[in-house]
Amino acid sequence: MASLFDTDSFSEKNKRFWSNIGLWLQRYQTYFFLSLIALLIGYHLYSRLPNTPQFSPLQSSRYQVYSLEIPEDLNFAGESVPLRDIDIYERFDKEFHMNAYWQSNTILLIKRANRWFPQVEPILQQYEVPEDFKYVMAVESMFENVSSPRGAAGFWQLMPASAREFGLEVNEEVDERYHPIKATHAACQYFKRAKRSLTNWTSTLASYNVGMGGLSRVMREQKMKSYYSVLINQETARYVFRVLALKIVMEDPEKYGFIINPRHLYKIEPTREVRVNKTIPSLTDFAIAQGISYKILKQYNPWLRKNRLTVKDGKSYVILIPTNPALNETLETNIVFPDSLMGDTAMMESPADSMALDENGFAVPANDQKESSPATEPQENSSDPKEVLHTVRNGESLSEIAAKYNVKAASIMKANNISKENHIRKGQVLKIVME
Repeated sequence: MASLFDTDSFSEKNKRFWSNIGLWLQRYQTYFFLSLIALLIGYHLYSRLPNTPQFSPLQSSRYQVYSLEIPEDLNFAGESVPLRDIDIYERFDKEFHMNAYWQSNTILLIKRANRWFPQVEPILQQYEVPEDFKYVMAVESMFENVSSPRGAAGFWQLMPASAREFGLEVNEEVDERYHPIKATHAACQYFKRAKRSLTNWTSTLASYNVGMGGLSRVMREQKMKSYYSVLINQETARYVFRVLALKIVMEDPEKYGFIINPRHLYKIEPTREVRVNKTIPSLTDFAIAQGISYKILKQYNPWLRKNRLTVKDGKSYVILIPTNPALNETLETNIVFPDSLMGDTAMMESPADSMALDENGFAVPANDQKESSPATEPQENSSDPKEVLHTVRNGESLSEIAAKYNVKAASIMKANNISKENHIRKGQVLKIVME
């Protein structure tokens, strides 16, 4: 009877197995050793990645969430935060982790801050307000011109009465709370006044949420002198810690895992300034005359709230016009811009120079302005050719436009670089040279 375990048979199979392994190694030894070397190099490089308490590359799990270390010297505007108080520690800890791990929100804040912080920091310095106050914008509006149900608006979320108190114009057509630079000046005036009243910057920051009177009343009722020592409404109780949390993360984003390619940061867009001192009946026409769309005009000048701008005697406004050529590609109309519209480049880029407007809201260089009549009306006693602008209406043909101004169609085509008579469209602005 044969054994249940035939040792000779097992030994033969074992020999064949190792023989096959040997043949495989001989055939694929080059690939085997190259793969082994690649693995060793990969592990070596991986082990040299930065190893921090927050984000260690040498972990057994592919993705882990870590508790963050709170800075020991935490302060706002140089004023220490009493982290030894367990309530203060845990309130900051909450806001710190919420913002550090709210990735999409914080990435957008870091990108937008690259555009706005360089514009805001000199203003804070001008008013001798600590730089830490720039993070208030991130908490209040995320650097967006938003409005609240209570009526606050703009980057700094100013209420209408407060905005007017600090010199901003707020009405149906103009609301300078939506002007980031002017609103920053107003906010800085508030911070300076609050600091004089409340004596320290931390209380000044808290008062921006609850008001100077509101914070003073709570301190007086509870017989305390520090924001950190009073029991206050939940929103204000969180407010200072939210600003502190964003300050810590945005000061050193990479430490907390936010690796952003510099190309992805939002840049300051180049613009030129046009100072207007006469009413603009149509901002749409004004925008087209400047070579941009109404949408882009509002994007760069969100303080313009309507489609017109009424300018009172003795007053003027500075309107920003982007100079990025790529923006022109978004226009749906093929617009030709006469030199008389654009004026002298140096003059238009200087905020000190004044741009008057004709009755249609188009900019007219100072050397072309006439006291007796608008620029669109030709002077009979002048021998020089005069130019007017015409916006093409729906269904209007080039020959009809030429007949209206008593000029030849060929003259209009030449002045506007038009190759064929039917190459005009609704909304296109044409230069008409009066013969």
